[in-house]
Amino acid sequence: MIYIYKGTLDQKLMTPDAKRAYWTWSRQKRRCSNNAHPDFKYYGSKNITVEYTSREFIGWYLEEIKKVSTECRDVGRIDHSKNYNFGNISLQTRSENVAEKNERVGNPRDKKPTIMIHNGNRTFFNSVSEAARAAGLNQGTVSWYCRKKYIPKTGGPIFRFNETGGKL
Repeated sequence: MIYIYKGTLDQKLMTPDAKRAYWTWSRQKRRCSNNAHPDFKYYGSKNITVEYTSREFIGWYLEEIKKVSTECRDVGRIDHSKNYNFGNISLQTRSENVAEKNERVGNPRDKKPTIMIHNGNRTFFNSVSEAARAAGLNQGTVSWYCRKKYIPKTGGPIFRFNETGGKL
């Protein structure tokens, strides 16, 4: 059964769930139809299309989230060689969706060996995320420190990509 969303499409007046559904549908449409989108190569260039309207999708989404836990809010395709249609999508947790995509197309963030230098000691990590966890910092912050060769004025740790991949 197809549920048609009868509410407004005005973002300011939509419920949070309806807004989330609208933006999910919008991202699906963009990556399938906009050849400038970074993920177009995985969708539009493979002739993957979205077969439902925004109102149909929002209606489906609002009905489906009533049936699942609050963690299952992401939408994934069941068969990735087929289009976005109601017979080929399901709600998933964010971690299920990301894990499945990384397995299928590879992790977009290659692990970059990273060095943390603090108080004269060098600590080697297999990735930026490992270094960030150890330092109690955001991964984006550590990556930025590495790219910009930033030296904190407060005497905090210095981070660099370990280009050789080995112990220095």
